[in-house]
Amino acid sequence: MSSRAALSGPVEYYPLTTAQRRHLSSLSTPRDSGTASYTHYFSWRISGELDVPRFIGAVRKTVDAYDALRIGLSPSDPGRQWVRAVPDGRSLITCERVNCASEAIFDGYVKRILAREISTAWALDARYPFTFHLLQYSPRLHAFVAAFSHLSLDYRGRELVKADIWRRFVCPPDSDAADHSQSLGGLRFVDAAERSGENTSARHRADAYWAAKKKALPAKEGARNTDEKPGRLDDTACWLRVTGAALDALRTRARQRRATEFHLLMAAVGAAIFDFVPQDSIVVAVPVDTRALAETEVPGMYAVVLPVLLRRSDPDSLLAQARDELLGLVKHRNLSAEALTDLHDGSVDTGGGIAFTYVVEPDGEPIAAGAAGVVADESYYSPQVARVSSGIGLIAISRNDILELQVVLNPDLFSESDARTFMHTLERRLGSNG
Repeated sequence: MSSRAALSGPVEYYPLTTAQRRHLSSLSTPRDSGTASYTHYFSWRISGELDVPRFIGAVRKTVDAYDALRIGLSPSDPGRQWVRAVPDGRSLITCERVNCASEAIFDGYVKRILAREISTAWALDARYPFTFHLLQYSPRLHAFVAAFSHLSLDYRGRELVKADIWRRFVCPPDSDAADHSQSLGGLRFVDAAERSGENTSARHRADAYWAAKKKALPAKEGARNTDEKPGRLDDTACWLRVTGAALDALRTRARQRRATEFHLLMAAVGAAIFDFVPQDSIVVAVPVDTRALAETEVPGMYAVVLPVLLRRSDPDSLLAQARDELLGLVKHRNLSAEALTDLHDGSVDTGGGIAFTYVVEPDGEPIAAGAAGVVADESYYSPQVARVSSGIGLIAISRNDILELQVVLNPDLFSESDARTFMHTLERRLGSNG
């Protein structure tokens, strides 16, 4: 069920951010392809007596608070965006009472809804960049499914929106805690492109850095298929979890080597890949957040993907490479849209075969803590969609007491035996060499 909004009356247009322009240029048409590559999503299994009107009110207030959830592309010029009014009714959220014989059947229905939303193309010249579904099995069991166009939200933006919906629902309506958007000081996402252009000297330095870096990247060997494919379930996904004394040792080793946890992870991943492939250099694609300090809490699309180049070497040298590359990447992340497009023009390898996302999640009360006997479980529903890259996809989530690393391997390139060998090598490299 798409959320549609028609143009009516005068419209004020805004430029796209660098991240939006790069994302748009990667599409074959201005309408996001129907693949999981272009959708962020989450789902909750809500147990307890849910106050449905209050929950819908929380969703509406969140959409009203953040302009990134109401952007639309100009029908005549997809390089510009505008901000819609807050929708009502089914254009805001689809509420459905699902009549089925068992919870298992209900759960299957929820998963199909989620998979459908992930694989539906986003036509932002004609619809809102989100879909919300509230599905009821019984008064004490609901499911909430949310999907967002990647053109409106990056990973952090999704997490901010997710937390805000729940905060507005569980907190008293008039409390400061219920309105997280108050802390933004009136910052709007649609003004981000103009704000980012104010520091022209830093932008010029970043452009020059990446122009020089492009010359060092290996030539691209051929076209790669990096689309994530809805419905494909035969991918090979593996998990590596580091906790307790092993995590303390890893972080102590990072401090001793004047490195970060991510530097150690990148070096370990590089070493494991070099143990597995004959190439003497690899390029890893790393998403990086381009938000300024004042924009840390602003939902929107700020993430750009930049390459890290690693050359085969001994463990200490590999760690030094990872540290230098990642420091340079972060320092020069605010490049212009033109420089970013030139970097990804297809002539050099910018990491199409290996992607590594690193996320730090702060401590705090989990959403599942709930209120008044209502609990939302985010881990319950697994969508029927696989994220298959052309080679290796890695996501590291770092918390105070655990480091989780998910590795997704293309089954066309990695057998189950290969996957076990790779994970064993990665664990050994992470434990001994960092």
